[in-house]
Amino acid sequence: MSLQLVEVTSEADFEAIARTAYAGFRNPPNPFSNLYNDEEEINDEHITKKAPEIARAWLEKKAECYWLKVVDSRMDNEIIAVACWSVHQAPYSSDVKIEASWQPEGSTIREFTSQWLAGLKKDILVQAEGKSYIELDQIATHPTHRLRGAADLLLQWGYDKAVELASDIYLLAVPSARVVYEKRGYTWLHAAAPDLHTAEPNAEWRSLQERYEQKENQLQLMKRSPANE
Repeated sequence: MSLQLVEVTSEADFEAIARTAYAGFRNPPNPFSNLYNDEEEINDEHITKKAPEIARAWLEKKAECYWLKVVDSRMDNEIIAVACWSVHQAPYSSDVKIEASWQPEGSTIREFTSQWLAGLKKDILVQAEGKSYIELDQIATHPTHRLRGAADLLLQWGYDKAVELASDIYLLAVPSARVVYEKRGYTWLHAAAPDLHTAEPNAEWRSLQERYEQKENQLQLMKRSPANE
């Protein structure tokens, strides 16, 4: 098999990682792209700028954050798929503070994204009940390399780590991916619905709230418990 799973150990990989991830998120379009990115249109300049930011975030949380890549040995070890797993060992803080620093400072979308992300994280913490858990932060396969088993390699790493640590696995899936994860042993818990209310919403906040309270724009919280299989 020409595909190989490799743990990322160098900052030098992150531009290729970013290119693979953004290619995967663009096709099909990710409905949450404007929250996870500071620009609607992702181009080469944007990716070059974002890569060091992703690398710095990894270095800051290297003890609990694992980036994985799948490379193709027949293509000079080109990165064709990537994933980021977080390992949360109990005891951990239940105080959730997330700042969407990639969004413009002082902007409505920065405040909205921070509240949205914090609400999603709180949902997972409620489910985890203070126990150690593993979370799939993101996963993407380059569109030209799908259906080759790369995503399965990345998911298997998380499963094996969960077995090793006797932990459950949680992830938030885009609605269209729910059935994909169900076929791989994950159980759907519910549509994540973070509290998006604020004291004095302006027109932009109300528009974002209306958009992300629609069922088709709600992430799906899913779980897998290797110990029960």
